[in-house]
Amino acid sequence: MKKKLLMGFIAVVLLCLLSGCVKGDFHVTVNADSSADLEYKLGMNGALAGLMSAGKDAQEPIQQIKQGFEKQGFTVTQYREGEYVGVIAKKHQNNVNELTSVGPMNDINASFAKGDNSMKVDVQKGLLYNTYSYKGVMDLGSMKPDTNDAMGIQKALLSQIDLKFTLTLPIAAEEQNATRLLGDQKTYQWDLVPGSKNEIILKAKVFNVTNVIIIVVIFVVVLLMIAFAMLRKRKRPLRYQEALPLEEQNPNHLD
Repeated sequence: MKKKLLMGFIAVVLLCLLSGCVKGDFHVTVNADSSADLEYKLGMNGALAGLMSAGKDAQEPIQQIKQGFEKQGFTVTQYREGEYVGVIAKKHQNNVNELTSVGPMNDINASFAKGDNSMKVDVQKGLLYNTYSYKGVMDLGSMKPDTNDAMGIQKALLSQIDLKFTLTLPIAAEEQNATRLLGDQKTYQWDLVPGSKNEIILKAKVFNVTNVIIIVVIFVVVLLMIAFAMLRKRKRPLRYQEALPLEEQNPNHLD
């Protein structure tokens, strides 16, 4: 019996090594009105999910992640894609400044991610431009093989974890440390490396729409006032003095 369990475990490990164990993409889309749409896709190999849910007190990992997202107000659907099973969680954020973390790292008790997860959005408002600075940390330092991993199985499994953070902006960024820039030139993607503290840095300038509108309105009003004043000046009738009698014009002409 023990031999069968061992062989089954080895088979699952080999399956995971061939196709990957866990993959996820935490996608944040920032809109022009400073709102944000969150779409997180997180899945794992079906065989691994079955192994993790085996046992008397074990919990089904996909259901656990699903419930955690739902507690945060996400709309969650489950998916099966090839050998993977997982969840897609969606949520609309009225203000991107309220986004303090990304993904399930802090609020969901996921056994594969227990490190610090923070996202800070700083906005510096200027006359014509607002500067948005995104600084985030996804600390996956806890995802390391322990000292008892003599066969290197944990290390091999961790190398198959594929996690990404994707950020889409309404404009192109001026500074960023993304792993790659995707096709539309406004979407930036970071690989989240297990066992590392992953930093996310991005800075972008956006027109201060309110100030620009005010300046344009003031400029148009001033132009209209100048044009109106010039038109009034052109249309104003000339005032001629009443002609005086010849005697009054030259009183000495009779002398």
